[in-house]
Amino acid sequence: MFRILFIMMIFPCAAFAAQFTGIGYGVTQEEARTNALSDLSAQILVQVRSDISISEDASGMTYGHREVSAVTDVPVIGSEITYSSYQQKVLAKAVLDSAKSLPAYEKTLSELAEQIRSALEHTQGKSGQAAIESLEKAYAKTDAYEKTYAAALVLGSLYKKDTDFSSAAIAERLIELEKTATNLEEAVFILTRDVLQKNIYVLPPAAPSSSEVTQFAEAVQSVVEGSVNSVEKPSSADYKMSGEYAVQGKSIILTYRLINLHDGLTAAARTVRLAPSAFAGLDYLPKTADFDRLLKNGVAVSKDFRVNVSTDKGSENLLFKNAEKIEILVKTTAPAYIYAVGHTMKKKERYSYLLEFQNTEGTRRFIRFINADDANKWVSLGEFTVTKPFGVESIQVIASSKDPVPLIPRNKKDASTGLYIISTEPAKAVVAARALINTGIKKQQDSVSEAVLTFTTAE
Repeated sequence: MFRILFIMMIFPCAAFAAQFTGIGYGVTQEEARTNALSDLSAQILVQVRSDISISEDASGMTYGHREVSAVTDVPVIGSEITYSSYQQKVLAKAVLDSAKSLPAYEKTLSELAEQIRSALEHTQGKSGQAAIESLEKAYAKTDAYEKTYAAALVLGSLYKKDTDFSSAAIAERLIELEKTATNLEEAVFILTRDVLQKNIYVLPPAAPSSSEVTQFAEAVQSVVEGSVNSVEKPSSADYKMSGEYAVQGKSIILTYRLINLHDGLTAAARTVRLAPSAFAGLDYLPKTADFDRLLKNGVAVSKDFRVNVSTDKGSENLLFKNAEKIEILVKTTAPAYIYAVGHTMKKKERYSYLLEFQNTEGTRRFIRFINADDANKWVSLGEFTVTKPFGVESIQVIASSKDPVPLIPRNKKDASTGLYIISTEPAKAVVAARALINTGIKKQQDSVSEAVLTFTTAE
């Protein structure tokens, strides 16, 4: 039997006041508002991820309806937004205060619970497609309910979660009722049936316990993009489709959700079982899962001093193709010094290196300063073009409020690549770099923060 567990390990003993502030800039008020709300959602998501635990069986295999790394968004409800002008742009400041926003979150939870119960009641006595459609409606609403509940808990809510339904249980019923797909086109038809919304940005499904985009995930993304009204960049999207897959015996369980980017809620959600013939010849198990876990476990995050890293195409489930141009972006919440460690995990190339930011001598070449005017804005670290060999790349960005020269790892310039290599064993480089970061945190009183970005390159 397909076993799905999604456990929220949060233990509030009493309501507490919480406040998050998101900053956004834009040419228009709407653009600034969207960026401010996205900043708020990202902050809440960091806290949500730290409070989610995934159950593992004795063999270490994770059973998860949705793993931590696959939780990519939470709704922002009841924020107060103010606008001002700043350097010929609009600055939006969105404040989410638990004292004012929790009633809105709890009202949304009650409304969603009622809608879920109604949808489940409609399945009674029904079979076939009629039952599937009612369950899919309940599935989408339950997905939205669980994300809203997670955000409400972070804000200090003591709302009692309804345990009469769960997305895990509904997913099991859908998988039992829906036909098993024997090819990708059949699977994607089930996942995108009646998805008529426009301007959808499609992400590859997340692999189990990894940020790597596998051959299977790449193939799924391609078919989904051709089945909906898709756009090439997140900045052009009103919706996004994201999901994940889990291996169950000889089958794969594939899930996708349609997320409204304007309110963060789930507009549709589908899940399907794939027979072995649907993914024959495609690699579906990530090759860098162990390194991915090492890189993301123990990331140094300060409550009041943060750094984020992204690309011009987002930061989740990233797949870039040969000759594609990619821009790396960082954002800090205050003036900061930053440096970055790159980790290459390719078939014939494995090493960790320091990124150069300045044409100067010594350690200063690896350090960039983000001034007060650029704090809370996305700042470009440069553009690169995807070339062979292809594989998995990760960038570990460290921000410090004080001069980080003592934190820079030892390195040696490699004549063949021109890179300043830290190690030819990325796992050891991560451990060494993090030890320096943790030492810096102790000395600088929580004024060091870290962010990680992983992407896959392919032909």
